[in-house]
Amino acid sequence: MLTLSWIEIIRCPDFTLIRSSWVGTGEMVTFMTIHKWLWNFLRKREDGGE
Repeated sequence: MLTLSWIEIIRCPDFTLIRSSWVGTGEMVTFMTIHKWLWNFLRKREDGGE
Protein backbone atom coordinates (compact mmCIF):
# COMPACT_ATOMS: atom_id res chain seq x y z
CA MET A 1 0.00 0.00 0.00
CA LEU A 2 1.27 3.44 -0.91
CA THR A 3 1.12 6.42 1.41
CA LEU A 4 1.25 9.98 0.15
CA SER A 5 4.36 11.63 1.56
CA TRP A 6 4.04 15.10 0.04
CA ILE A 7 2.43 16.89 -2.88
CA GLU A 8 3.45 20.09 -4.62
CA ILE A 9 1.30 22.01 -7.06
CA ILE A 10 3.01 24.54 -9.29
CA ARG A 11 0.67 26.85 -11.17
CA CYS A 12 1.83 28.54 -14.35
CA PRO A 13 -0.30 30.66 -16.71
CA ASP A 14 -0.61 27.91 -19.32
CA PHE A 15 -0.31 24.69 -17.35
CA THR A 16 -0.30 23.14 -13.91
CA LEU A 17 2.49 20.89 -12.68
CA ILE A 18 1.73 18.46 -9.88
CA ARG A 19 4.53 16.59 -8.11
CA SER A 20 3.74 13.99 -5.52
CA SER A 21 5.84 11.53 -3.56
CA TRP A 22 4.54 8.19 -2.37
CA VAL A 23 6.14 5.87 0.18
CA GLY A 24 5.44 2.16 0.25
CA THR A 25 7.21 -1.13 1.01
CA GLY A 26 10.56 0.54 1.68
CA GLU A 27 10.73 2.53 -1.52
CA MET A 28 9.82 6.06 -2.48
CA VAL A 29 8.18 6.84 -5.78
CA THR A 30 7.87 10.36 -7.13
CA PHE A 31 5.21 11.10 -9.71
CA MET A 32 5.01 14.18 -11.85
CA THR A 33 1.75 15.05 -13.50
CA ILE A 34 1.66 17.72 -16.17
CA HIS A 35 -1.53 19.42 -17.22
CA LYS A 36 -2.91 18.22 -20.56
CA TRP A 37 -2.09 21.43 -22.44
CA LEU A 38 1.64 21.04 -21.87
CA TRP A 39 1.53 17.32 -22.65
CA ASN A 40 -0.12 18.02 -26.04
CA PHE A 41 2.40 20.80 -26.71
CA LEU A 42 5.37 18.51 -26.04
CA ARG A 43 3.88 15.71 -28.13
CA LYS A 44 3.37 18.09 -31.06
CA ARG A 45 7.01 19.15 -30.91
CA GLU A 46 8.12 15.51 -30.98
CA ASP A 47 6.01 14.93 -34.08
CA GLY A 48 7.70 17.89 -35.74
CA GLY A 49 4.49 19.89 -36.00
CA GLU A 50 4.18 23.56 -35.28
